[in-house]
Amino acid sequence: MGDEWRRVTDDQICNYTGSPDNPETARFNRILQVRLTEGVVQLSEKLGGLMETIYRSSGRISEKTDELMKVVQLSTDRVGGKADEIRHSYERIADSQGRQQMAVIGLSIVVALATIAYTAITWKSVEVMRESNTIQRQMLAAQEQAARAQRQK
Repeated sequence: MGDEWRRVTDDQICNYTGSPDNPETARFNRILQVRLTEGVVQLSEKLGGLMETIYRSSGRISEKTDELMKVVQLSTDRVGGKADEIRHSYERIADSQGRQQMAVIGLSIVVALATIAYTAITWKSVEVMRESNTIQRQMLAAQEQAARAQRQK
């Protein structure tokens, strides 16, 4: 028989109208069994290849997931470190602002005391000038009286 059974088409098998106990029917049954077996073997091989591809892909996905987790961990650590640096910077800034506020309060007190002292000195200066003006008026009045008295003599 050789390889001639491979040349039998599906149409020949489907269109055959012979009786079930005919030797040609038995031949077609064997051909269909061989084709079915070959199909199952091919399907099995392709499924095996597919399973191997899925297995390798899942391994790669697992590796990539591990790499991603490492990158995420490193990034999280860096962000945490930066957050600590920023917090320390804010603490230093807050301390500096506190010292500046104390300095401004101290300078404000000094300016207020200086203003009080200036006001007191100016007030005293005005009092002394008034006394001086009064003394000058009295001296001028005395000189005018002395000049009149001399003219009357």
